[in-house]
Amino acid sequence: MKSLLKRTIFSLGVLCATFFSSDVFAIDNNIQFYSNENDVTVTQKEYDFIKNYYGEDFFEEMTLEDLEWISDLDINNNDVTINTVYLYDNDDLNKQSSDRGVIHTTPSKKLTIAKSCSSSCIVTTYLKWLVNPTVRSYDLIGVRFHNTGLSNNTVITKLNSSYGTSYSYNTQYLSNGVGTSVLLPNGATNISVEQKVYTTLGGTVFGSYQHAISDITLQDSYNYIMSAGGYGSVFLFTNGMGNYYDAMNGVDISL
Repeated sequence: MKSLLKRTIFSLGVLCATFFSSDVFAIDNNIQFYSNENDVTVTQKEYDFIKNYYGEDFFEEMTLEDLEWISDLDINNNDVTINTVYLYDNDDLNKQSSDRGVIHTTPSKKLTIAKSCSSSCIVTTYLKWLVNPTVRSYDLIGVRFHNTGLSNNTVITKLNSSYGTSYSYNTQYLSNGVGTSVLLPNGATNISVEQKVYTTLGGTVFGSYQHAISDITLQDSYNYIMSAGGYGSVFLFTNGMGNYYDAMNGVDISL
């Protein structure tokens, strides 16, 4: 499949990939750098972000709708930051440099957070399923704010899968965060869920994705508040609903 992809380089030089605990893309390069079979063309800065945030395989199926979502981050004019601390379920491999990592990987899914800031910030949280989930019910993706908050009420949550792209509007706006209930589609493969929020500058955003391990209703999925003591330091469930979610660790990023 990758042989079908085409890369166009308009400048001389060698592209070097370097991985740090925090990647800041500050290359001043607004020319076209890469294109795929869907005629999606990105600059070098956009390419570097996509490779580190979504993974290299994302380029094969990337669409113009995906590019529009990414373009909102204004990567060519802003420094987009991704912290890249990895955590593992196996304690013997648990060599993270902090108690909370900004990329959390389990055998089943990977959670990532990124920011793009100028006078305000755009924060995106991305959950990629590495296997096909067995239970397909109302999962949760959301963020909790510490010393920051929404700059407007725009919260966009999209689900990508083998069935295409859809959007979820089952969002709760709380005083210290937002959460969206996302119904996983039966029979779909290659599932990912991403949420975008617009915040004020400063403070910290905590992100979490909680997978429903039993079938629940949409109304049941709303039984939570935002708390540092909750799952992923975000979702503190009420009415016993914590027993229905997988308690996956969270991610965070400073603005």
